[in-house]
Amino acid sequence: MGWPLTAKSGGMEMRLKFKHFSGRRWNTVPVTEESTGQEVGHIRSNGVGFGGGGTHAEDGIEIYLFGGRYQMTVQTYDQCWGFIRGVEAVLDQMMSNQDIEYRKNLRDVG
Repeated sequence: MGWPLTAKSGGMEMRLKFKHFSGRRWNTVPVTEESTGQEVGHIRSNGVGFGGGGTHAEDGIEIYLFGGRYQMTVQTYDQCWGFIRGVEAVLDQMMSNQDIEYRKNLRDVG
């Protein structure tokens, strides 16, 4: 089952999806952008997720999106979900601002 995350603003939408995973196991799952199907990053767990307990800073669930522009290591699945949701919101806001600027430029030209 996929876990779509959605952010909407000004009619534009960024939707990132990833399959549910167990943070208690070693695994890597891709993160895709729903409308294009393009893989935009990955989530890698080294087996200490869902409650922390790791002894090193790199222990946990690593999130790597958009070529490393957005990356974080978290300790729980909920934190992972929240970080990806936040990235969606930021990208959605950026797209909305670009749309507003584009419309303003059209008005100025016309």
